[in-house]
Amino acid sequence: MRRSVCFMLAVMAVAPGLAGCAGGDVTPEDVTPPDITAKISSQEYLAEALQLLDDGILAGSGDWTAARADAIARVTAETSLDDVHAMLDDLATVAGGLHSRFRTPDEVRSWEKDALGTDGPEVPSVERDGDVAVLTLPSFPIDDPALVEAYVDASVAAIRPFADADLCGWVVDVSLNTGGNGDAMIVAASPLLSDGLVLGLEEPDGTVRELAVDGNTVLGDGDVLVGGSGSPIKIRTPSIVVRHSLMTASAGEAVVVAFYGEPSARTFGSRTRGFTTGNTYTELADGAGLTVTTGAFQDRLGNTYDGKLAPGVEGPGASVAADLASTESDWLRARC
Repeated sequence: MRRSVCFMLAVMAVAPGLAGCAGGDVTPEDVTPPDITAKISSQEYLAEALQLLDDGILAGSGDWTAARADAIARVTAETSLDDVHAMLDDLATVAGGLHSRFRTPDEVRSWEKDALGTDGPEVPSVERDGDVAVLTLPSFPIDDPALVEAYVDASVAAIRPFADADLCGWVVDVSLNTGGNGDAMIVAASPLLSDGLVLGLEEPDGTVRELAVDGNTVLGDGDVLVGGSGSPIKIRTPSIVVRHSLMTASAGEAVVVAFYGEPSARTFGSRTRGFTTGNTYTELADGAGLTVTTGAFQDRLGNTYDGKLAPGVEGPGASVAADLASTESDWLRARC
């Protein structure tokens, strides 16, 4: 069994039913031998999955209690793994909501292949638009350490030439970011973030797991999660626009929330998708994948989010801006 805690969910598509977390290193060796299922007990397999689902954000509900008992009653020694698979996707939703899901072994292999793409995963880039620099953070549903480092290093390298440029401000564009490895994305944006707490994950029992920026490194509850390989860089700028849209989901939304409370930042665009929760991902004995939502995003000020993010959040208090009709350009120019 391989398990990873994803502070953010990796979303492979905008549709709610297509959500999951990158399940460890994406390599050909992860392919499960075809005869392994013959050695797996369906009852033990279900018990393992139920134990993981018990951590779901909705696992304290009566619906989960009933669904759990029903599943145990239905699965016998003669029940096939395929039949258990069919049950687990529904059970994941009951325990964790629409941000949770189950993937069969074939779906996991297909998903991991798609994540890599034919030319490798897309990495961050910076373009100058007049007196504004635009950092685009693409989706990144991968947790392979080498690829994470490449994603982060690409971002820092793209930002570095503009460190001393005479700019009115920056745009962090996550408008097409449907999710992925939120730790990597926040490190990629860290040159524009103040050091310190930027994000939390509030679990049902009130426990909050904290994510902090230290230079170009992200710490989870004090432990290093992701960092760049080069020398750190910080950008001093009067204004940061965070651009989002209906396509912005999960880890993309985590980037938005990470900028809530940033003194020079304001969000623009349209409401996000509304997957503002974090998950754990576990690879089960047969290579199937179970993603379970375990908590809701919390900003650096202690405000918790569980739904769509509206534009117009501004400044150190993460308050709603008074001039919601203002455009990105007008706001940036007024502060230049």
